[in-house]
Amino acid sequence: MPNLNKADVMGHIGREPEVKHLNNGKAVCNFSIATNNSYKKDGEWVEQPPTWHNVSVFGELAEVIAMEFSKGDAIRVEGKIRHREYDAKDGTKRQVSEILAGSVVYKPVWVRKVKEKAESGEDQFISDIQSVMDDDADVPF
Repeated sequence: MPNLNKADVMGHIGREPEVKHLNNGKAVCNFSIATNNSYKKDGEWVEQPPTWHNVSVFGELAEVIAMEFSKGDAIRVEGKIRHREYDAKDGTKRQVSEILAGSVVYKPVWVRKVKEKAESGEDQFISDIQSVMDDDADVPF
């Protein structure tokens, strides 16, 4: 029987990306992503608490994320879900679920322009996104 372990999450970074280096020198970057669970009911938005996703990225991509992203930035990660157990400093066993990200999808220019529009209060969000995406068509990620 076929199996599939795939995660595709888009949201905003909830804590500052943190890079550490493993004993073998390989970089690992850990951060969290918040996804929105609000929905419309009878024409009104019903606010729900966000879902938080722990994310780990390894290698060169880990270094890039730590340099290019900050808390609050929009980001999309693709990878697989991993559940693991570890011994905490107090000696208790802890469990954690996380996304092991294999790729990160973002457009820095798009993110910057959306932030500029939000700060200026302009209400042309959709048309601006489309024009930026058209401008960035040659970006390979």
